[in-house]
Amino acid sequence: MAARVGLAPRIARSRLLLVFVLVVVAARLVQVQVVDAATLSQAAQKQRATPMTVFAQRGQITDRDGHPLAYTREARTLSMNPRQLRADWQADPEGLAALGLGRTYEEYTQRLADYVHQMVGGEGLLGAVRAELGYQVLAETADPGSAILIAKRYPVVRAEPRLERVYPNGRLAAGVVGTAIWQSGAMHGLSGIETAWDNQLRGSDGKRVVDTASGSDSLELPGTDRDDKVAVPGSGLRLTLDTDVQFQAEQAAAAGVVVLDARSAEVYALTGGLTAIEPGPVLGVVPTAGAVEYGTVTSDRMAELVDHFGAGQHTGIGLPGEQAGAVLPREQWSAATAGQVARGSGLTTTLVQLAGMYQAIANDGIRVPPRVVAAETTPDGSAVAQPRPDGVRAVSPDTARATRDQLRLPVLTGFSVSGLAGACGAGRHCGVAVLPADHPRFVLAVQSEGDPIAVLHQLAGYLVERFGIPMT
Repeated sequence: MAARVGLAPRIARSRLLLVFVLVVVAARLVQVQVVDAATLSQAAQKQRATPMTVFAQRGQITDRDGHPLAYTREARTLSMNPRQLRADWQADPEGLAALGLGRTYEEYTQRLADYVHQMVGGEGLLGAVRAELGYQVLAETADPGSAILIAKRYPVVRAEPRLERVYPNGRLAAGVVGTAIWQSGAMHGLSGIETAWDNQLRGSDGKRVVDTASGSDSLELPGTDRDDKVAVPGSGLRLTLDTDVQFQAEQAAAAGVVVLDARSAEVYALTGGLTAIEPGPVLGVVPTAGAVEYGTVTSDRMAELVDHFGAGQHTGIGLPGEQAGAVLPREQWSAATAGQVARGSGLTTTLVQLAGMYQAIANDGIRVPPRVVAAETTPDGSAVAQPRPDGVRAVSPDTARATRDQLRLPVLTGFSVSGLAGACGAGRHCGVAVLPADHPRFVLAVQSEGDPIAVLHQLAGYLVERFGIPMT
């Protein structure tokens, strides 16, 4: 009986202890599920959610007929930490060997290098994979699909999104189109149209959030993509260039070639032509037109004519690196300056400026600034034609026609051509021609080490055949 009396208090104490433990557990469950639920959920979400930049597509650049000269495509940069990989193998060789990708560090890295080469190509990959570096790029612009497969098989490799600027015609028209490169997570124009129109071409990046395996991995979990900010693509540009004419210009044996539409001054082809040179005899179009217009060309008249024909000033072509040339201010002219200018010495011009002078006499006396951008395509798909620049009256229509008649140049048999040719600059020769002289379609300007007439003949022959220009 005494034993039973002593047992009862112990049972009671055990029950009280059990109740206390259950109360504590229940309270903790309430805290976790109710009080800390939002906090824990947010922490878990942060571990899984990875913010990513959605790179805006850089606008496409095309020629006058819509043939692409530059466009952008998605790519991946494959990178890794070779030093960390080596350390991981030293710390846990059995664990890494269990992945089935190699029994040793040497075998693993050899297989990795071989697989990357098989999927995206490249040279020196084994050395890159085994380098004593904390960051190593294996491929700059890998195809996204291939890059993802590599990263899935070898998680040590990161597939970082980027854009790649593609020039489908290689270096064709590179002096006009220019170059854009990927740097610091964005595409930047470096030269030509790519830099002159960089703000319009680049667009505005977007943002998205995606769940990944580890919160910082390049492998995304399917179905977890959430847009945060939509990317806005850049504007496209349609240039005035004709790809085929540009090709012919670049094949010509010349240091510079300019082909203009005789009326609109749209640039069909351009190689070089932006550097100032002493024009020499080809500047004779200015005093010839002045003599027809005024009879006697005084120093004041010559200074005025040189200005109206565009010497010593930027043409407005809109390309970086264009030089203005140099003409002495009128107040600094001596008694001999007008004669020197008439002979094309004592001043400098560019080949584009010279082409513009002959465009003036081809266009009944109105010089129109040359241009290379015909239209801009905005992100909503609307094509906005660039306004035609205002022209400058250089001489009267009658003077322009009479000047074309006086400056006949034997370029192409069966076709009337106006123009001049002669030495320009050190060891170079220039020639400028209006084709055809009676009903102008094109203005051609060339600078070459050899005979400029031969280059003009080659280009004129192509233009006649390509555009069906009738004999005159």
